[in-house]
Amino acid sequence: MVKYERRRITTEDEDFLDLDCLLTGNSRLAILCHGLGGSSEAPYMKSTAEEFQRRDFDVVAMNYRSCSEQVNRKAKMYGMMTYLDLETVVKAFEEEYSEIVLVGFSMGGNIVLNFMVHLLPKYELIKGAVSVSAPCDVWASISDFEKLGNGEYQEYFLDKIKDCLREKNQKYPNIFEEAGVCLEEVLRSKGLRAFDETFTIKVEGFSNIDEYYKTTTTKGRLHLITRPTLLLLPWDDIVVSSNCFPTEEGRRNSNLFFERPEFGGHLGYESKNQRFGLEERIVDFMLEEAVE
Repeated sequence: MVKYERRRITTEDEDFLDLDCLLTGNSRLAILCHGLGGSSEAPYMKSTAEEFQRRDFDVVAMNYRSCSEQVNRKAKMYGMMTYLDLETVVKAFEEEYSEIVLVGFSMGGNIVLNFMVHLLPKYELIKGAVSVSAPCDVWASISDFEKLGNGEYQEYFLDKIKDCLREKNQKYPNIFEEAGVCLEEVLRSKGLRAFDETFTIKVEGFSNIDEYYKTTTTKGRLHLITRPTLLLLPWDDIVVSSNCFPTEEGRRNSNLFFERPEFGGHLGYESKNQRFGLEERIVDFMLEEAVE
């Protein structure tokens, strides 16, 4: 049973992030990043946090903006650019630990990879990362996802985000208008691409959807990663495109490790029933390849 301790930190734009923590005085810290529509309470987050704690890591499980019980003060929500918020979390804890590792699931996996590509040289204490089912080719992932007919899956998560936008608009009137966002247009949007076109690119400052997806795609940039990083993508994951498993880049970078377990689906691992245990493999990798 995971019993988190809540910490709230302030972002550079005077917003906040709610972090759920397991802090017991270890010298190593694991920071966990959830997927779309998730939170620190997602089963894969809690089971991974528990495994890290069992094996002598402290843990910080992120809740992205408006993914805890309270909506945030700014128009911005979360997306692939959330790796900048991840940096805020790293800064908040860097004085307390000698080693930090990063773990991301689905969208959170690409957030972690973006951090490792763009920000890693600034942080010597980041020792390694694991990215699970990450859409590291954003265009391909969204296109393939839509072709698969996962409309109900998309709308389930988008409905949760839109409910949050409605709540935020009631609490902070004019917040979206001031950010150049037409809330009515966002609420009418269908699918992830349309949501990003009407909302995400505007609050993140991109000129168009192509610029946003190209900027946040990590495929083709993984050669820049200079510390051990494991990418996991199960063969039966029907959400993330196989284009997001760039093994050629792995052959050119000894810091990249690629594994494709037979089972798992999209974050649907059950280690007690299957041959591959997600939580155990993640921590094993960190202990074997990343930390001292």
